[in-house]
Amino acid sequence: MSIKNGFIAILLAVVAALAEGQEQPTPYDLIRPVWPLSWDSTVFTNHFVAGPKRKSLPDINTPAAYAPNEIIPDSLNQAFIDAMLVDISPIRVNQAGYRPQDVNKPVYYVGLATNFQVVNAAGDVVGQGTFSETLASSVSSSLTIRASNNAQITTGGDTRYTASGTGPAGALKKGQLPDGLPENERLRIKVGDEYSSTFIISDRVYSMLRDAVLKFYGVNRSGNSESWFHKPSHLKDGALANVDMTGGWYDCGDHLKEGQTIAYSFVQLALMDAVYAERDQDSYAFNQGETQNTDGVPDILREARFGAEYVLKAYDAANGVISAMPVSVGDYGKDHLWWGPPQAQDGTIEDRGGLFPYGAIASGTFSRPDTCSCNISRSGSR
Repeated sequence: MSIKNGFIAILLAVVAALAEGQEQPTPYDLIRPVWPLSWDSTVFTNHFVAGPKRKSLPDINTPAAYAPNEIIPDSLNQAFIDAMLVDISPIRVNQAGYRPQDVNKPVYYVGLATNFQVVNAAGDVVGQGTFSETLASSVSSSLTIRASNNAQITTGGDTRYTASGTGPAGALKKGQLPDGLPENERLRIKVGDEYSSTFIISDRVYSMLRDAVLKFYGVNRSGNSESWFHKPSHLKDGALANVDMTGGWYDCGDHLKEGQTIAYSFVQLALMDAVYAERDQDSYAFNQGETQNTDGVPDILREARFGAEYVLKAYDAANGVISAMPVSVGDYGKDHLWWGPPQAQDGTIEDRGGLFPYGAIASGTFSRPDTCSCNISRSGSR
């Protein structure tokens, strides 16, 4: 191997190592959903009815990635998630967690027991308490899940499976977490053989929630937007109307883009940064999968800019005519019912580039003063 080729090989290895280094724990991993301490391998037999869709249920009853108390992978088969959902726990906690200084740290339980334990990831007891108050004499719950490849179909040929579970019934009781519990580690409430979801004790609980919300915005980004969750998508938006309306956020987890929700979201983000500037941190790069090389901009402010840029693009596309701003893009049927990665949709729908059938947003939805600037910085240009 020549010196030149050897240098190139080393350089490529370094680049690959740097890219791999970006895959690291995020600021909110302690409040992400995790596996239960034990897995019910009979759940698909006892709680699921397979539909006519081929291979509607997993061949193996226990997920290959299962590890007690560890983070559930984003790529997990939905059937495994539903298997956990239909196993309804009688214990309820604040899944975001509690701050050490909080006077009120409530725990709720349905059943006959009067005492509970707090356990760590290994199941070791680290605290205990009692249910001292009864809020209702009798409550009950149940859950039915119908999985389909079409959002409008719950029975028939496209049904994958139906899953159902019945929750505990009885008195609803309330208790309080004891003081002095371990901080910044996952804990659970244990009553008999039942466990709650995980929670943590930390003064950073709500910062972790902020970071979780930002990751959700990253999932919903449209266009060539460095989403950590999917590839560039909907790159033809507005093309049939001869305008560039790529960008913005998808609506409610589907692939429409709605002017009302986009505008409301970016304004709320901007107001949060303006009012609580000291709470806005730079934990991520623009791509929220990167927490090592950040971009120098507080994260809520950066996400607000992403939404503002899209609305301003619509303003320019309409030549400043508010009633003609093409902020909403998509087709109610095709975009709302698309169950698949958004980047695959561009090649499957011929009129993907069109605007909503009813045209532009109603007059007065948006306004931009003449003095408005897209400068995102609080102190200087970024």
